[in-house]
Formats: sequence, C-alpha cells, structure tokens
Amino acid sequence: MRSRRPSRSDRHRAAVYAIQRIRLEGLLTGAYTPRCDREAMYLDLSRRGARVAIEDFILSPALLLLETMTPELNPEADDETFTADTEPAIPRP
Repeated sequence: MRSRRPSRSDRHRAAVYAIQRIRLEGLLTGAYTPRCDREAMYLDLSRRGARVAIEDFILSPALLLLETMTPELNPEADDETFTADTEPAIPRP
C-alpha cells in the first residue's frame, strides 16, 4: 500500500514546529535574542543549568499566532487615563 501524502495542515504544523525548534536552539548559541516571555524563560532556565525539555516550549500553530498577535506594552506610550469632557455629548433636559 502506498503511503499517504501529508496534508497541508500537517506540513504547516511540521514547519512551525521546525522553525520554533531552530529558534530555541539558536537562543542557546546566541544567534537570536528572545522575542517573547516564553523564549526568555527557556533561555534563563537553560543558562541556570535546569534540565529543560525543548518540546515543552514549542507551541501549536494557533497558540504561536496568538502569542505573536499580542501587543507589546510600549513604555514610552502616553498613559493618561480617559477623562470625560465637562459637557455631555447629549444634553440632558
């Protein structure tokens, strides 16, 4: 029996897994800098000598997309709170 060709989603999942694995291994060699808290935690634990399973830090494609879409806080952003105008938009009778 012939083997079945991997589906598009299987190929996508394998590519996302491979890219994350290459990136996490590159963090240890200094080729990359951490882009998120997950990568920073992996690097910190590895440098401290903890036994770290790299598979524990590889996300599914959906979670990786969610992680990359999360806006980063800009420390230089204006943190003024909303203050209402003195006059309401709709006058009250």
